Amino acid sequence: SEMCIRDRSKAFTNRFIQIFFEDISEEDLQEILKKRCLIATTQCQKMIQVMKEMQLMRQSQNFFMGKEGVITVRDLLKWGKRVNFQEEQAAEGYCILAERIRNDEDKRIVKEIIEKVYKVKLDPLKDYSDFCQKNIMDRFGQKLQEALDSKDSKLQGLTTIEWNNSFRRMATLAYKCAINREPILFVGETGCGKTTLCQIFSAIFDCEFFCVNCHQYTESVDSVSYTHLTLPTIYSVQISVVAGSFKKK
Repeated sequence: SEMCIRDRSKAFTNRFIQIFFEDISEEDLQEILKKRCLIATTQCQKMIQVMKEMQLMRQSQNFFMGKEGVITVRDLLKWGKRVNFQEEQAAEGYCILAERIRNDEDKRIVKEIIEKVYKVKLDPLKDYSDFCQKNIMDRFGQKLQEALDSKDSKLQGLTTIEWNNSFRRMATLAYKCAINREPILFVGETGCGKTTLCQIFSAIFDCEFFCVNCHQYTESVDSVSYTHLTLPTIYSVQISVVAGSFKKK
């Protein structure tokens, strides 16, 4: 990137032939989305229109700073691979673009832009609740209860699962990433349910579950024993006690 080039000395950069890549044109981007994601031209056009609207925004969050704003071409590709219908496309766009923003005001702006372009009204909490009920609780509820009753080692420390609105939101967002084979990074305060959600997914997907504590004194040798894990595996990594990561391979 341009910023990375500035950080390097002239003596270093002169050793290389520097090639500048221009921005992808709207027509090329539309063709890429259409062929990579196998979606209609009208869907591609609406996604690009959302991106153009986002690029005009300048807010307090880093997502709104710079030329690309809150959305990148990589986000468009993720978005395009998830959807089939217009309303579904708008909801998935909100999941990908808005749910990584911590500022509620910025989330509201993203929501309004998507609603304006797609001419729909979004109700994220209701969508998350309905999706979680249908695709997780109804589908895997009995399996989870049997695992709890049998004291499965994957659910160690759990006796019941409280499916409140906040947890349903987390479960829905994580489940959508998992079925699309997208890596996830959970960020939140201690006790908000990051590790619990990883345990639940390890049970419903029949994966091994490993919890690795990481802190400022952790060295590479501490993780040597984890290099020979058999996949599929779910990793829960506690970073500075307040953040965790989930990845299903």
